[in-house]
Amino acid sequence: MRSPSAVPWIALAAVQFASLAASQISDAPSVENFVRRFSGAVVVVGNYAYLDGGEVIQMEGGAIATARTVNSTLSLDLTKSWALKDAVFKSTPKDVSPSKGNAGAWANREGTAFYVWGGKSPYAINVTTPALYKFTVDGNGGGTWAIERPQNPNLFAGLLPTEAMALTTVNNTMYGMGGVASRWTTPSLGVDQVVPGMVKFNMDAREWTNITGTESPISTLVAGRAQYLPSFGPQGLIMVLGGHAPRADVPPTIGNSRLNDFVTLTFFDPVTLKTYTQTATGDLPIFPRAGFCTAGFQNKQGGHEIFVFGGENSLTKVRYQDAYVLSLPGFVWTKLPTPPFGGRAYFPCAAVGKRQVLTVGGLEFTTPGKDEAPMGLLVYDMTAMTWKDSYDATLGDYERPDAISAFYKNGSLDRVPWSSKEVQSLFVTGTGGGAGSGNGTSNPLPTENPTPDSASASAIAGGVVGTILALAVLSAVSWFILRRRRQKNKGIEFLPPEQPAIAEMAVPGNLYPNSQAKSGPTSVVVEADTFAYVEADGESRYAELPVVRMDRRSHETELDGGSAVKGEK
Repeated sequence: MRSPSAVPWIALAAVQFASLAASQISDAPSVENFVRRFSGAVVVVGNYAYLDGGEVIQMEGGAIATARTVNSTLSLDLTKSWALKDAVFKSTPKDVSPSKGNAGAWANREGTAFYVWGGKSPYAINVTTPALYKFTVDGNGGGTWAIERPQNPNLFAGLLPTEAMALTTVNNTMYGMGGVASRWTTPSLGVDQVVPGMVKFNMDAREWTNITGTESPISTLVAGRAQYLPSFGPQGLIMVLGGHAPRADVPPTIGNSRLNDFVTLTFFDPVTLKTYTQTATGDLPIFPRAGFCTAGFQNKQGGHEIFVFGGENSLTKVRYQDAYVLSLPGFVWTKLPTPPFGGRAYFPCAAVGKRQVLTVGGLEFTTPGKDEAPMGLLVYDMTAMTWKDSYDATLGDYERPDAISAFYKNGSLDRVPWSSKEVQSLFVTGTGGGAGSGNGTSNPLPTENPTPDSASASAIAGGVVGTILALAVLSAVSWFILRRRRQKNKGIEFLPPEQPAIAEMAVPGNLYPNSQAKSGPTSVVVEADTFAYVEADGESRYAELPVVRMDRRSHETELDGGSAVKGEK
């Protein structure tokens, strides 16, 4: 799928890139000249946060210059405190590794190097032969680039590098899921295509594994994120969040994608690859959401929190200015204070120090203007639950803030609606699996064939009847609301706009620039909290659903503004 305006942009970009190179514009402009940074990666290795790839926009001659690739690897010292506006970047030329955007980047277990795989060459200029690049750090914020040769070159040669894949590391193995391949990522690739399945790279053996088909825990995934959860399960778990899942048999578009929500969360065992799902509650993030950033933190109680910030709704051309924390094992979302300086998408973030998150850059949906964040940087303190204008190297260990701990202290973990006993056993101590309950108590599984006394038997019978009645009421209310809305909107077809693949950027950094809704009386605005992508009766479509809000304290479910079922307190 080709954008009609892409070709002139490519030609213009070639001329402008040559002009910019001649003027030697900095990869790390001053705070006065900085405009915006996007599509890069950030990796923490040792005492430094390394920024690699992406593009930067800055002032030249009093005007905003065209975006250019970042041709240096930059680093920030994490041993010292600094104000964001005074951040000092150390620069190392990318003499071996080409500059890519939306690439995958990860550190090794030893803290001696990081790797870069895939990514796009902006404007499809200088697309290179696929290779894995390794940056060996020198301990002082610099290092050297080299190509990492695979132990199994034949398999590696058959892999398609992608942009916007989700990845994480387990011990010393990288897991990379999905992404999109195009002429921006691979030389001479004629058709944009989503890459199904998952790849693994063992850093010790330098060996790649390609996992597709029914063996893969995911089918397709674009612009989502993955987080490793070492606290749970026999060998940890990998959680996959957000993004969208295009069909693999046609060029990828938003219109032919399943949009992943933040209610039914998917995770898998990195060894067995067995996949599980579990429903989350609380302040549920709006979806669809792609191109957001995440960072993970283990807490002293044996649980885990995942920070989620920003991203975009490509259907409505909205970039989100919001942030959340998913707390595990409670599967409860908490909305954080609103981040400053506007919405942003396609940017990285990382856990820095012991309890802070560093975010770098991000795109607007319109032609990129100045990012009011100093140097494009933001810092969030996970324990104090505050956005800050500086990085503080002296802060202590991460501890759950009271706003999140309250969920566990009032016994809400005992009322989590587990999808199965097996999932419960993965996350809660004392049930045959997981490493931590998060509240110091266990939530034991019931025995398969209990022998209750008469009093407890009566209580159980009453509970069963009450549960059946409650489910019946919920089903009736849901049926009535859906029937009423179908009658109200009879004859209306809910269709998402057709949009090109992620790499089709007619304007620098503007993903899905030529999207437009289908014309005619069937066009509607798709609201993330009232519509969902469903597959039924042999077809996929958007359908209007009742608004569901889960109160994380009382577990009260409200349907369309009316109380439906209330859980036992």
